[in-house]
Order: sequence, then C-alpha cells, then structure tokens
Amino acid sequence: MDRSRMLAAMALCFLVAAPICGQETRSVAPQTTPLPSGSYTIAPGGALVPVVPAPPPPTTMLIPGSIQPRVSVNSPPFTTIPAPPSARIEEFRHEVYSVPARLELTDGTTLSGVMQCDSPLPCLAVFGPISVPYNKIRGISWRDGEERTATLFFDNTDSLTVSITIPNLQIKTAWGAATVELSHVRGVILTADNVKWSDTTDGRRLLLPAGTSSDAEQPN
Repeated sequence: MDRSRMLAAMALCFLVAAPICGQETRSVAPQTTPLPSGSYTIAPGGALVPVVPAPPPPTTMLIPGSIQPRVSVNSPPFTTIPAPPSARIEEFRHEVYSVPARLELTDGTTLSGVMQCDSPLPCLAVFGPISVPYNKIRGISWRDGEERTATLFFDNTDSLTVSITIPNLQIKTAWGAATVELSHVRGVILTADNVKWSDTTDGRRLLLPAGTSSDAEQPN
C-alpha cells in the first residue's frame, strides 16, 4: 500500500515537472553602447564624465621689425586669429622750390630775388585744375583784361594759357621779403638765364634771349 502511494506521488511529480523542464529558457544579453574615444572620469554615482582638455594659452607672432600680438578666442574650438598688421605710416614731405625770380610790375618796377615755395603753382586750365612745379617754369606773362589769364612758358619751349588761383606771389630780395598781389604783376621770369620779355605785333609776349632784337619776326 505504501509502495503504491509512493509510486503514485512520484508519477504525479513527474507529470508536473515535465512541462516546466520542457520549456526553453532564453537569456537576453544586455545591450551596451560603445563609448567614444577619449579620457573619462567617474563621477559620484558611477556615471562616466568625459575629460575636456584645457584651451591652449595665447601665443604671439613675431614680425620682423615689430611685435604683433595675436588675438585668442577663448571659445570652442579655441581657434587663434592673427591680429592684422599695423598700418604703415608714410611721411609725405613737400618739396621746397627755390628758384631765381624777376617780377615785372604793372608800374614798370622790377623786383629781383629768390622765390621759395613749398608746393607747386596751382592753376586752372581749360581741361581742369593742374599744379605746376616752379622749377619747370621759365616765365609767366599776364594779359591785360578782367580775367587776367596768364601764359606759362616751360623749360621745353612749350606754353599753356591758364588762370592762376593764388592771390599773390612771395619773393625774397636783398633788402627783405615781399608779398606782391597778382593784380600788380605783369610778368615773372623764373630762370637764371639772361632772357627778356618781347612784345609781338599781335599783342602776345615771348620770352627771348636778351641779345635778340625785339623787332625780329617771331613765330606764330
């Protein structure tokens, strides 16, 4: 009797355990995300914190003849922008003209000396304003009239009719400096050569060598 009960109990246990043992047990491995390359430190709680490298210190760039600082931008990605080179400062010096001068005034007076100017002669021609160096002019002759136009005689025998836009001329003589208004000047000779003014029959004036006869036929 006891043996029969024992066999029945064992059979019952076998019937109950068989389905459980027949089931498949599957284990799912936990999925992990690979960490990016770099250095990490462990924060409180076990979390990984990436280590950010410190920005590079500001540097300087040397330029021959001067020292130019470089501007550092202390923000990602910590790029360094070179400062622009300093502007080159150039000194402009006015050329000083010192030429011999003989001023013929409208009343017949003549002043001889040296004309010193730190800028060219400003004029207004038919094609626009111009500036003529004094050392390129042999003579200036003014025509009578309200406009008081002048003729410039150059050292290459060319001439040009202009209006001079300065009010006066300054000349340094043996007895001192003089400032003469242009309205009182008839002609100016700006050369050490022995030349003179010669009036032509058609009302023009020419600058000729002193030995030339004034009544000689002149070219038109």
